[in-house]
Amino acid sequence: MAERRTVNAFVVGSSPTPGAKSVAHGHQERKSGAMSAPVPDDRLLDDRVPWPTPIQTERLDVRPLVEGDRATFVDHFADPTFMVYGDGALDPSAASAKFDRMLAWAGELPFAKQPVVERSTGRIVGYTGAGRMEIDGVDEIEWGYRFVASARGRGYATEASAALLRAAAAVQAGRIVAVIDPTNRLSQRVAAKLGFEYDRQSVIMGELCNVYHLELDRPSG
Repeated sequence: MAERRTVNAFVVGSSPTPGAKSVAHGHQERKSGAMSAPVPDDRLLDDRVPWPTPIQTERLDVRPLVEGDRATFVDHFADPTFMVYGDGALDPSAASAKFDRMLAWAGELPFAKQPVVERSTGRIVGYTGAGRMEIDGVDEIEWGYRFVASARGRGYATEASAALLRAAAAVQAGRIVAVIDPTNRLSQRVAAKLGFEYDRQSVIMGELCNVYHLELDRPSG
């Protein structure tokens, strides 16, 4: 059996496979019905353990989501290139509802989906982080990432996700999953770099998806 990898082994700033043309998206958040309602999680070691914000990597800031980000993300969610491997472009009402779900998870999980800011330009180029998704009748903590087309191919998904996962390991123990389109090879490569291992295929909201898992280590001491 292969040795299980954990987030403690991540290196922030990892680059994508040379020649990769895009950063893929780590999940497919499809219809709103696939997302579970916020509930307390007994795997959280503390209610809300703060860490310095924003989290800074070599090139990026990963910071908590705020209401002021709504317009930016509604625009992103209406962009078919941003929403590839997912629901497709959303109308303004659906895009705003999707942002509401992100805000709800931000109130529960300190490592919920968060804006990724390109420090050299100050612009929000995507997000990374966790939400909840029901898979095969089980409420899972699900990790996802998504970036604008112009920010892909730079290793941002790996860099930002690794940083936030390292912070998540300080407050969370146990299993998290990633859900990836079977044709999305680039996202699968990012997930592997982050330590996710293939689990199985599952039909989610009527579509066949690959499910990957990662075990977060309980902090010592």
